[in-house]
Amino acid sequence: MRRGASFEGWLRNRGLPADIAEKWAGHAVWASGYAAGRWGKLLVEATSAELQAMADSGLVDWQEAAPAVAAWFDWLRPPSAEAPNPVTVVRHPSTAPRLRLLQSNS
Repeated sequence: MRRGASFEGWLRNRGLPADIAEKWAGHAVWASGYAAGRWGKLLVEATSAELQAMADSGLVDWQEAAPAVAAWFDWLRPPSAEAPNPVTVVRHPSTAPRLRLLQSNS
């Protein structure tokens, strides 16, 4: 089973085309791994400042990844959660990313 498959299915059930859902799942899995490795926490536990640091790092094209990460937050949080999605307060970095996320075979 591919990592992020449940999230990808959730996205497809909400009407995203299969290719976009697959790409977003890859972005969200990568960002989750980054948060775990960098801060030792789940992505949904990351603060707005930490998400901003991820965007500013240039390691990810935040313009492409942010919608996927925002959806990941919505997928993981209970529907009754009133807290705003911290991804919505992250500004797009002014510098171009050094590395773009690529499709993987995992």
